[in-house]
Amino acid sequence: MSNGMDFLMDVLSSCKKKERKYKTFIVKDSTTNLCRIAKAEDVEKRFKVLHSANPNLTLVSVIDKNVKSEILKGYEALATGQDWLSLSDCDIECIINKYTK
Repeated sequence: MSNGMDFLMDVLSSCKKKERKYKTFIVKDSTTNLCRIAKAEDVEKRFKVLHSANPNLTLVSVIDKNVKSEILKGYEALATGQDWLSLSDCDIECIINKYTK
């Protein structure tokens, strides 16, 4: 009976969802000066998709942890739309300093 139970435990453990490792990143639109806060497992791949849709985007910073919601809550007064913020250069610098050190 133990072998059957071991097999079942192996099957169940292999079916568990892989924990995803998201990074947060900031992009800036040079025409509107708005910044987007986003998250992705593969930032380079995600940025390429965003950039192909809007070539005015520049990748400003990548933060090695998922703090997207925290940043959006902290700067909600500057929100202009979903995930887009009207951040000053000083705001961006503060975010980078807070989350990358």
